[in-house]
Amino acid sequence: MKVYKVNNKNYEKHVLVGSFERPAVVKFVSENCHLCVNLKPVYRELAKMFDKQYSFFTVDTDEEPDMAKFFLTDGVPTIFTVKQGETKELPYPYDNADELTGYPKQYLIDYLNKMTQPKEG
Repeated sequence: MKVYKVNNKNYEKHVLVGSFERPAVVKFVSENCHLCVNLKPVYRELAKMFDKQYSFFTVDTDEEPDMAKFFLTDGVPTIFTVKQGETKELPYPYDNADELTGYPKQYLIDYLNKMTQPKEG
């Protein structure tokens, strides 16, 4: 599965509208951020693992400063999920952050698996 780069012009069409057909995972990054650079291969691997459940996107905050201002609260890397047009920030694992990527791979896998489970109740 491919990771698509989105920007302010195509975000609504590809991510928000597209999330009604398939949930989206959106990673906000900067090429000047070592955690972001190190997260890139893990994110591509997730895109392959979850290619039937999610569409994967990335936003370069250096190229899209307005999007960065609108979405980001704590800096990069930051990951959001978008389902049925509703955007949720994936909680950053401050207590268990990975030194190389910020987000531990298994944490991401578990979170995405949980999101695909039917809600109880």
